[in-house]
Amino acid sequence: MNPEQAAKIALDARERFELGPAYRVAGSERRIIELVEGHTAVDKLPEAGPTKDIEAWVVTLSASPRVAEFAIDGNGQIVRVRRSR
Repeated sequence: MNPEQAAKIALDARERFELGPAYRVAGSERRIIELVEGHTAVDKLPEAGPTKDIEAWVVTLSASPRVAEFAIDGNGQIVRVRRSR
């Protein structure tokens, strides 16, 4: 996976996560992120539990002043979504 592929996955998921077409890619970087095992966190803070570190592409979409951050694993799965309020 490369930054362009990760960005396409995030852009294609906008409707699924109720983000309008005004959201555009503001950045994409490879990071190590922490996830609570067995939790698919989408806009919610996970409950306490065992964690694991994974390497993921973090794609930031922006529709100023709002942003949404998608974490996408090496298999192309969205593992975390965080939105500004």
